[in-house]
Amino acid sequence: MCACRCGIRVHLRNGEVRYIEGNPDHPLNQGVICAKGSSGIMKQYSPARLTKPLLRKPGSDRGDGQFEEIEWDAAFAMLEERLKKLRATDPKQFALFTGRDQ
Repeated sequence: MCACRCGIRVHLRNGEVRYIEGNPDHPLNQGVICAKGSSGIMKQYSPARLTKPLLRKPGSDRGDGQFEEIEWDAAFAMLEERLKKLRATDPKQFALFTGRDQ
């Protein structure tokens, strides 16, 4: 869930996540888990979670919150096009940031 990388145990019932607890055998957290970790069940079942890529609606400004869902193939095609110039000229200009220390 975060950069701490605590070990967790996910309990299932009939193939669905029931609850999440800390893994007592994990060397980092030794079974202790924070509220963020135990609420990770919402990543699976929250009705507000994103399930498709979003594209800013034409004519809307950044920060307006105006988006439309697009298919994954379209999103990957856009990324490929945007990164093509960097790959051809200077790939060292590209950096990927995914969290606090990853």
